[in-house]
Amino acid sequence: MPVSGDYIRGSSGLASGFEPSVIIPGFAWPLIDLNGNSILTLKDGMLVPMMDPPLDQRNKLQPQVVTWPDGEIWAYDRITPRMSRLVPEAGIFEGLGIEVPNDLTGYSASEPVSPFDDRAVSHRNVLTPPVYAYVGKLKDKLVEITQQGALRPVVLPPDWSAGTGWPPVVAEGIGTFLRGQDEIWFRRDTDAPWMQIARIQNPRGLMTQKPFERLQVIGNHAGDLWLLLADRVLVGHMGADDPAPVFDYQLPGDVMFHRPTRQVLVFPDQPLSQGWLDRPRRQRVTATHHEARRGAPVPLRGDQIAPRRVGGVQLSYSLAHAPSGQTLITHEDGLAAYDGQMLRDLPQFAVSGDTAVYISQVGNKYLASFVPGDAYEIMPDLQLRPIDLPQDVPMEDIFYSQALQRYVLYAYGWDRIYTSTDLVTFQPVSGDYDPIRGISGDLPAQQGVLTHSDARAYLVTACSD
Repeated sequence: MPVSGDYIRGSSGLASGFEPSVIIPGFAWPLIDLNGNSILTLKDGMLVPMMDPPLDQRNKLQPQVVTWPDGEIWAYDRITPRMSRLVPEAGIFEGLGIEVPNDLTGYSASEPVSPFDDRAVSHRNVLTPPVYAYVGKLKDKLVEITQQGALRPVVLPPDWSAGTGWPPVVAEGIGTFLRGQDEIWFRRDTDAPWMQIARIQNPRGLMTQKPFERLQVIGNHAGDLWLLLADRVLVGHMGADDPAPVFDYQLPGDVMFHRPTRQVLVFPDQPLSQGWLDRPRRQRVTATHHEARRGAPVPLRGDQIAPRRVGGVQLSYSLAHAPSGQTLITHEDGLAAYDGQMLRDLPQFAVSGDTAVYISQVGNKYLASFVPGDAYEIMPDLQLRPIDLPQDVPMEDIFYSQALQRYVLYAYGWDRIYTSTDLVTFQPVSGDYDPIRGISGDLPAQQGVLTHSDARAYLVTACSD
């Protein structure tokens, strides 16, 4: 697939960006990030810089996409404060057509994160209302934009500061949570006053352990409440007549779930910031897995495991394994499984030395990769089935294509790219192409998958026979 000469490639050639491709339902043009000077789209069989709303040729970032309950779609870019609305009949975006303040500095909306969503998955391109606009150089004023285009100033706490522009989060049936520089505010409804419910020392400027990068809320009929941030959980309660939640403690670490029992699990870790300003207090526990219960955390019964660390940074990951109903948890010596009552180390996943195990769900398959080493499918009974790769080099990545209804695999050392329907048999993709270095994603209108080498882009499509 030819690439326009107007596109300036990155220093390492074509590469799949952080958000490789965005497909907006009803929009005529796919949005593709190959790590160059602008987002690309596909016109007349050529990849060209996207110069139409919701982006323009200056934009190196994918847009934020907001879907209203009736299906109407808005989008805004993160370079210039501009909002557009999709015209589905024409398949294009047009300006929203509202008069905005001259000192508007950006827009924001919330990720549609349900309480037990995989916390490793980004939802940046599938946001939900309300939609907000930040006003002023310090982003110290907040305006809600209704679907009809009306602007409603939001009453804010007197000493609130927007930080890096996190929007309020509305928890249905509970209230609205508002993040600031180092604090969290709450109100039941728009007529209630804001109340500061927590303080968290936020290590601004650091690339890891940013607590406010994510916020999820879980409540139950007993009034128990969990506020899940990026690097910790706050545990407390909120009665039907309480004006705001009351938290017992906060527990920093890697937050995980056991979905069948709705348990919140934490692999404790020490944040980069000191906790003398934190409210509620940080709970001190042993460095083993805990369930975050109201009152105090409780160690999980069963095998004791320690988190995996790389360069001093804790890197634990969990995955809900639907066939067994268990949560799989990586640790320094392999993998463990939690069934809601007992934590059990799995000897078939044991590793040592510099080897690490990585787990993922791709399509309807659960996979384990031993790096360095081989790849396996995790079966319903948690046993491992070896994946006999078509070439004697570990695969670099695997992608499930809805357009092809196949898995697509590649590796830097392979001279071919392969597809498979079952990860048992593999078919090489025919054609004249360079070794593949990345997969950008599906292009539904073209019924194929966009891939690329260091210098060229390719569309993988199904053979006519």
